[in-house]
Amino acid sequence: MEKKEKKENVKIFFGKLWPFVQQWLYLFFLVVISVYAYFVWNKYLINSDWSEEKKQQYIREKSIFSFESQGYQQALNIVNSKKEKLDSGEKFGGRDVFFSEGF
Repeated sequence: MEKKEKKENVKIFFGKLWPFVQQWLYLFFLVVISVYAYFVWNKYLINSDWSEEKKQQYIREKSIFSFESQGYQQALNIVNSKKEKLDSGEKFGGRDVFFSEGF
């Protein structure tokens, strides 16, 4: 009987202690994450070693974009041909989702 009572007392003790431990673990992890976030913020934003020359070079490298003139011209031709068909009154006999007059 005494062993069962001790086991029950231990279970009751840990049952009451566990919510308290959970709160402190939550607070501990919150503090750890906050310290890590401050470290990242401080290292990469506040004390970054970007000179004005490096910033301008980075901006120049990132501002270059690729423009595919052949694909653009092809899309423009399709739009113009559909507009001409619409203006001339010619109706498309098939089913075309981009040409609303064909339905």
